[in-house]
Amino acid sequence: MSNRATRVWRLAAQYFLGSVGLALATVGSYGLGLDLATTSCVYLILIALLSLTGSFVGSVFLAIIAVACLAHFFASPIFSFRMDSSQQIVLTITFLLTSLIVTRLVGRARKQTAAALQAKEKLRQSETYLAEAQRISQTGSFGWDVSSGELLWSEETFRIYEYDPTTKPTWELVLQRVHPQEVALAKQTLERASQEVGDFDFVRRLLMPDGRVKHIHVLARVLRDSSGGLEYRGAVMDITASKRAEEALRKSEEQWRDVFENNPTMYFMVDVAGKIMAVNPFGAEQLGYRVDELAGQPVLSVFHESERAAVQRDVAICLDEVGRAKSWEARKVRKDGKVLWVRETAKAVPRADGPIVLIVCEDISERKQADADKERLEAELRQSQKMEAMGALAGGIAHDFNNILGAILGYGELAEKAAPEGSVVRRYVDNMMHAGGRGKSLVERILAFSRSGLSDRSPINVQAVIEEALELLAGSLAPSVRLEKRLEAGNAAVIGDATQLHQVAMNLCTNALQAMENFGVLEVALDRANVAQRCRLTHGDLAPGVYVRLLVSDTGSGIPPHVLDRMFDPFFTTKAAGEGTGLGLSLVHGIVSDLGGSIDVRTTLGSGTTFTIWLPIRGEATVPAVEIVTEVPRGHGQSVMIVDDERSLVALAEEMLTELGYEPIGFSSSRAALAAFRAAPQRFHIVLTDESMPELIGTDLAREIRLLRPDIPIVLTSGYSGAPLHERAHAVAIQEVLRKPLLSKDIAECFGRILR
Repeated sequence: MSNRATRVWRLAAQYFLGSVGLALATVGSYGLGLDLATTSCVYLILIALLSLTGSFVGSVFLAIIAVACLAHFFASPIFSFRMDSSQQIVLTITFLLTSLIVTRLVGRARKQTAAALQAKEKLRQSETYLAEAQRISQTGSFGWDVSSGELLWSEETFRIYEYDPTTKPTWELVLQRVHPQEVALAKQTLERASQEVGDFDFVRRLLMPDGRVKHIHVLARVLRDSSGGLEYRGAVMDITASKRAEEALRKSEEQWRDVFENNPTMYFMVDVAGKIMAVNPFGAEQLGYRVDELAGQPVLSVFHESERAAVQRDVAICLDEVGRAKSWEARKVRKDGKVLWVRETAKAVPRADGPIVLIVCEDISERKQADADKERLEAELRQSQKMEAMGALAGGIAHDFNNILGAILGYGELAEKAAPEGSVVRRYVDNMMHAGGRGKSLVERILAFSRSGLSDRSPINVQAVIEEALELLAGSLAPSVRLEKRLEAGNAAVIGDATQLHQVAMNLCTNALQAMENFGVLEVALDRANVAQRCRLTHGDLAPGVYVRLLVSDTGSGIPPHVLDRMFDPFFTTKAAGEGTGLGLSLVHGIVSDLGGSIDVRTTLGSGTTFTIWLPIRGEATVPAVEIVTEVPRGHGQSVMIVDDERSLVALAEEMLTELGYEPIGFSSSRAALAAFRAAPQRFHIVLTDESMPELIGTDLAREIRLLRPDIPIVLTSGYSGAPLHERAHAVAIQEVLRKPLLSKDIAECFGRILR
């Protein structure tokens, strides 16, 4: 139901009840015999009461009904409004006027009362709202009349100062709460404000009884009345929370500034235009700049040119995806040109004037170098394992080939002695021995590559070996090749085998001549070099120390990149089938590595190649004296036990020893030989045994023979003559180790040394 309908129903009910009341009052007055005046007074009282809760119009309506009632019951005739006497007429008119005046006055009083109550309610609500607003905003109000000393505080002001609301506020109570360090300043502020009428504000600290500190912000206005008195009106705000927030923010900013300025990590702030807004001192220092030199510069300017496009894309992605972190690795260039590898993590953060990119940068140059070294070492390990496997294979092949070649050379040597000089047979045998010599040289190269053909090491005069190799080489040079040599190493010595060092020089020079196709300049240089700090070569690293340096340069066509990576691989060759074995450079690599050296290769297509061999100097060595060839020693019928699982080699050895004056007794089984020795230990003067045999290897056979006869000389033969073999031979007191294939000269000289 609407408000208008509600008011209509209320008025209708009010009029009905008023009419019923007046009717009942009239009937009662008539029944009691009341006169007209009394009845009129009752009507007036009733109308006045009804007007307190009704309206003015309603009261007038009720007054008319009252007059009608009076006329009906007290006038005659009934329903006649004629009055018989002037008294009744006057009374009726007076009643009407009086009821109207009373109704009007009562209605006005009621309206004023309602308005006052409404205003009071609004005031109460306003005060409630103000108190609530002050409580929420933690802002109290105050007023101070200086002349009367009266100080008024709002409820919130009492709460801020933490006084009981029943306490009478005074200036002394205010000073009790002011922090002792600021009491004098508070008095000065008040005195200055009293002299300068107007607005003022200040921030002060309050010290609470429990030791807590509050911060307040006072805003006030000073007024002066007509008599010259001062009055303060203002507000006091509790800003403790905001002060704490400001302090926390300040500390946070100080911490951030401390982290930014002093952290040993590179920090950059970049705007949307890609320019450096800020960089911490460490970041600038790592790049060799001052902070002010980098500020405002494009961030891409500190990156390697090849990295800029990728970094620009990554920064753009960060700006497109604000709040998402992105990482990348790139190269930065210092002011001095040095390149740094860095790992950066960036994130774009929003700001009022547009997003900015925060970048944390870590120097990973050492890690990158370590990764590169690791990859290089792994590659070297794989290469070493491959070389070792190939060496084992080559050594096995060479060992078997040695047995075959031994028979060929041995019988060839015998046939060469038996054939007359100048005969066709002698010429055939000589050619066969020449081919056998080449085969022996090839086997020696294979064994050297397999690292099982290394002889006992001793100090070698490097310059003497290189001079000897160049003398041999000079006689075979084509007229269109010029040899330039510069040998300045003096008596510098390395620990190794002169034959192997000779092979290094010859292989390098041979490769150089082939690269020049027998036309150009071959330059060979030998000198000393002092390495102050560790450095890296193309094939190995150099530790600090003193080195002898061998350089072999040619003016050939250079080495293509695909060949450069594989040229030290065993059996790799660029020559046509049948023109090369692919063992030359792999042999050089193996020998140099075994001597503790390194190789550096520099090549330019169309201009030539330079191989530099670095070998650590191990003292000084004089030039060895030239050996004088004498006649080989011969035997005097001594009995020699020959043991080899190859029957052809046993037969060959018997032929050689017979020709040298010995009595050979051959066995193709090591166990059969041991049984024969056990049967007659004193029958034999010397034992010549192979090492690699299926039943009982040579060193084990020698151990068993030593148990039977400790004084008998024993000579061991093998296609291998490395350190492990010599150690086993020494353990069983073997006098000498001869390397296959054997020639009669080798056997004669060995027996001559042992039996003399």
